[in-house]
Amino acid sequence: MSLLILTLLAVISSTPLISANPPTIYEALEQFGLPVGLLPDSVTSYTYDPTDGSFVVELKKPCYIKFDYLVYFKTKITGKINYGVLSEIKGLQAQVFLFWLNIDEIRVDVPAASNVYLKLGSISQTLDIKQFQTIHPCRDNALAACDHASKRISPLPITAEEVDKLIME
Repeated sequence: MSLLILTLLAVISSTPLISANPPTIYEALEQFGLPVGLLPDSVTSYTYDPTDGSFVVELKKPCYIKFDYLVYFKTKITGKINYGVLSEIKGLQAQVFLFWLNIDEIRVDVPAASNVYLKLGSISQTLDIKQFQTIHPCRDNALAACDHASKRISPLPITAEEVDKLIME
């Protein structure tokens, strides 16, 4: 019985994301071959389950970051992580033209890592990885994230239902 416990402790301590001093979320992203700039600087905590690859990231508050697309981060982001891939993502949206689309998956070229691929429903977008090599500050509103005046356009991304309602009016 004690041999089994020692074996389990050895396996747990050798798991990359579980230790006495767990890595920061940014170090964890790098361990999975992902760039640190996928998440803003306002992460307060994260959890990772190595049995199924699921993760939960908590932010101080919802915010925006401008890459090639404006990205909205909810306060809680969940999904699964594998080497070079974040999948089944909940809590991220990207603005494409006037619409906010859920980011379902983020993938990078491995080992070359020259591009980041966003899957937004049935749409795939390719972005240069250079945009994601540094950790970006979290902005409170969409205009501030775009380096415009601090006047707020919309505090939250507009949903498909809200778009339909605006069109019908």
